Amino acid sequence: MKFVEMVAMVQEFKITGMGCSGCVTRVKNALMSTTGVDDVIVQLQDPQALITMSNSVSPQLLQEGLYKVGHYTIRKRINQGTIVMDDKK
Repeated sequence: MKFVEMVAMVQEFKITGMGCSGCVTRVKNALMSTTGVDDVIVQLQDPQALITMSNSVSPQLLQEGLYKVGHYTIRKRINQGTIVMDDKK
């Protein structure tokens, strides 16, 4: 019998455009509806999202989901800095 170990990836993203708890809810729901995303923790202070993925999900796909619910942008955090993964359309 062969066992395959499933490893979840947790990635940290900076979110811009959130101003209230309603924004946090919209961002979380949009990210959770993305295929491959297993869990999302969104916080308003130091606006960020910790996203647990079972499969790699492109930042562009995450951004597309956010565009559907508001003017939010997502940037992947790397070594305490950020890199813009998708410019506003």
